Amino acid sequence: MAAGAARGLGPRGGGPGPRGDAHRGRRLGERRPRCRNATVRTRPSERDGQRTARPSHKRGRVRIASFPSAARALLPGLWPDPDGPADPEAPLIELVEHEPDRAEAALGRHEVDLAVTHSYSLLPRPLPAGCERRDLFTEPVFLVLHPAEAAGRGLAPGAAADLTALADAAWLLPGADTACHEMAQRACGAAGFVPRPVAVAGDFAVLCALAARRAGVALVPRLALPDPGAPGLSAHPLRVPVRRAVHAVHRAGTGGHPGTRHVLDRLAALAPRDV
Repeated sequence: MAAGAARGLGPRGGGPGPRGDAHRGRRLGERRPRCRNATVRTRPSERDGQRTARPSHKRGRVRIASFPSAARALLPGLWPDPDGPADPEAPLIELVEHEPDRAEAALGRHEVDLAVTHSYSLLPRPLPAGCERRDLFTEPVFLVLHPAEAAGRGLAPGAAADLTALADAAWLLPGADTACHEMAQRACGAAGFVPRPVAVAGDFAVLCALAARRAGVALVPRLALPDPGAPGLSAHPLRVPVRRAVHAVHRAGTGGHPGTRHVLDRLAALAPRDV
């Protein structure tokens, strides 16, 4: 046997002698990770067959679906004032625009945490199963038309309008398959006629712009009206009132989550008081 091989078998050569084994053991021990202060993470326990519920909301984010006029006139107030101090309690807001039916569907699919919806006195909206609702405010619906058209029909500025006198008018209707469209149909139906549309649009701003060109007349909730004093428009309350209620809907049991509660309280504070 060669001398080099013989040396590899001896204790001094790091072979399987006691000293070599102990030496290797110490070196392996030095590489072994120490777990003395390790933190062990466990899953929530299950007791009596019920799993601990994981919160569906995070305080740092609240996702909202809202119908257009509330998204324009109400929801911007959820964002902090760029010229004011930061609110440490305010969550991050995410907004998507949906009509009430789609907003409630998104809420049911957990795509949003809150749905800002509406219902009309002529068209009540049932509360979705498994949800809770905070009523924010109610507002009147107005007849909107050009001032010359109003004068030609004997309507003084601000006077209440009788829809029965408008059966022959050209009508500007909200988009089909919306609650606003159905409201206009029902209001005219209660006055004894079916409205003759010359334009159908999903945005009340479009209907108001057309009314300002004397294209026709429209029924518009107060929140969707242009700023007071807008040229070319005359707004009149209805002799037989129609009102719209605005709600904030959330899944049952989630209203107490800090972010959702903050948004609900803020929406209540932002709601118009003089309607």
